[in-house]
Amino acid sequence: MEQIFDSLLTHTNARDTKKYLLKPLSVYNFFKENDIRKIPDYQRPYSWSKENINDLLEDIQKIANGERDSWFLGPLFTTKINEHDTESSLLDGQQRITTIQIILREASLITKRIEGLDLSEDPTLKTKTEALKEQCLNSIRFYYQGENLTLKFKTESSIINLFNNYITEFEDADFNSYQGKVQTFNQQAEQEARQGSKTSRTLMASQEIISSFLSDNFILSDTIDGIKKLNKFLKSLLHKCWIIEVPLFQEDSSIQIFESLNNRGKSLTLSDKLRYKCLINCKNDEEYREHLKMQWKKIYSGLDKCIENGYIKDEEDFFKILFNTIKMQSISRQDQMIRLFEDRYINQNDENDENSGIKEFVNQSLTILHFYENVFAKNLGDEHNDFVNQFQTHEKSKIKALIQLAKKGTKFSDNSRFLLFAIILRNYSIEDYESKYILAQEIWVLCRIIFIKECLQNKKSNAIRTEILDIISVNHNSWNLQSFFHSKKDDDFSINKTLINDVLTQNNNNEAAFIIYLYCYLNEHESLQFANQAQYTHEHLEHFFPRSWKEHWLEKKYKKEDIDLFVEQKLDSTKYEKLKIDENNKMYIINEIKNKESLELFNDDTKQNDTLLQFIGNKWVIHAGENIQASNKGFTEKKKKYGAGMYIKLPSNQNTDIGLDSYENFTYKEIITRSLEIVDGIFKKFYHTWEDIE
Repeated sequence: MEQIFDSLLTHTNARDTKKYLLKPLSVYNFFKENDIRKIPDYQRPYSWSKENINDLLEDIQKIANGERDSWFLGPLFTTKINEHDTESSLLDGQQRITTIQIILREASLITKRIEGLDLSEDPTLKTKTEALKEQCLNSIRFYYQGENLTLKFKTESSIINLFNNYITEFEDADFNSYQGKVQTFNQQAEQEARQGSKTSRTLMASQEIISSFLSDNFILSDTIDGIKKLNKFLKSLLHKCWIIEVPLFQEDSSIQIFESLNNRGKSLTLSDKLRYKCLINCKNDEEYREHLKMQWKKIYSGLDKCIENGYIKDEEDFFKILFNTIKMQSISRQDQMIRLFEDRYINQNDENDENSGIKEFVNQSLTILHFYENVFAKNLGDEHNDFVNQFQTHEKSKIKALIQLAKKGTKFSDNSRFLLFAIILRNYSIEDYESKYILAQEIWVLCRIIFIKECLQNKKSNAIRTEILDIISVNHNSWNLQSFFHSKKDDDFSINKTLINDVLTQNNNNEAAFIIYLYCYLNEHESLQFANQAQYTHEHLEHFFPRSWKEHWLEKKYKKEDIDLFVEQKLDSTKYEKLKIDENNKMYIINEIKNKESLELFNDDTKQNDTLLQFIGNKWVIHAGENIQASNKGFTEKKKKYGAGMYIKLPSNQNTDIGLDSYENFTYKEIITRSLEIVDGIFKKFYHTWEDIE
């Protein structure tokens, strides 16, 4: 056991005495022990949430209020070759330490932010305050050789310049200049955020949370009382919050320890465990091990972007989708996913490459993340969009439209992402886009499977998940999803026109928007890509016939008998050739309309789920900003408001069948006929291949 300790833990030898450098330290002494604490380049970005920060602040405040004597912040693993090293790498705990640095920076400024503060009448309080302030400053910076200001903490690379500016530029902030410096800092953070740095916004948000907390608790009308409370808070943070520093000879020595590490009772994330398992099982190749660390940094960055764009809920969601896709069966527990990872990627390696399994896993993860970043997230109108630019000029509009449709479908259908991951792994390459046409064809198949499984069949989520994973399993050895789909269209993937209740009546706005996107893709795909991409992100589902019908449509009274008469005698059912006819030569959909509609507008009926108000024909996708001003107005007012062509409208105003310009008025008759137009418009072209879309 002693040999293990000696190989991991930094220690000294003097005669027959061995001294391990592992020891408990207060926050103040932790920074005092070394000139510089730094984050290695491969570490993940700063990402603490408001909840994380508030938890830490509350823990410190509980000490200050006398609710507890001290608080253990957890172990911190560092590198230290010998006892006299002045610089050490922080292998764990960067979220805590970055946040503490911001607290210390902001706390050191409190006395300068109080106008006219005068502590001369209480020399003892003044001395204590100045001493604690100096300890804050000594924990965040020192003057190298007496002149050059040097920071005690070097944060991770993506925000290092912004963080350095924050610490140094606030050095001389006072009552008159503090808000101006905050504004300048926010402008710098926003500029970096526009260039793709999510972490800069996290840093900016953290500064605001901490500054507000300190202001609310310590800048009080009774300034003396506020300063006394501040001193208790700072004394608690600096001297009563403590850690155990565990100095290690090498960075990689910490990997085994991390597997059982808990922080504040919260287990390591699945992604952290996977990363550590990759590193600890990386064999006999130091160069690749260093490369692997940087690859994981890319994975973390890609996961952050996917979360930010709403493609995945969190990091575990991403790996859950990946492992379900790989196993082709549903697994949900973390231990099951870890076991699969070990069996598939750790224990099975090419005989010529002991790290082939790890490389496969990392490459698969990066390939999927690259797809999301460069196909789904990238601005489709960007002339530098490498994926779109691989297509012929006349195909670019169609591929852009397909991407918009797929994004809409996979965001509302969580289960479809298993099949999307499988398609990406089969047909997408980071290096080139040789299989771009196959990829386009199979994404189009995916969109139609979403429609069938989610919109037509109305099965429970776990049943849909099983069926989609079965599709992956059946196609696993001989993958040709397009051929498979068309061979099944008369049975497994048939459009059962007797089961279209959930297409006709849409209470799920996300599903309804997808149906409208699908109609548009098949009939006017240009409408899915003419506007800038932000408009498709910021959209509303609008009702032609307002849900607040009593205020705007009270004069449009009708009874259920009116609907029955209309669908029986006035509706031209022969127009909708793709809608199945029953034995009495009537459309099944007409029977469904008659069975579903229950609203009589002269009654105060607030239950709208099975009414014409929720029929797909009463819905339209519109830009959110344009919609807010007119959402509850009547049709005439809406038509005036939405007549301009500046913003996204799906279908477009000019759509000859169901566009806004096609209607002079909008009543229950238009809702019914428009619903039939949408459903029939989908069914007519549903089995067209990607090449057939015009």
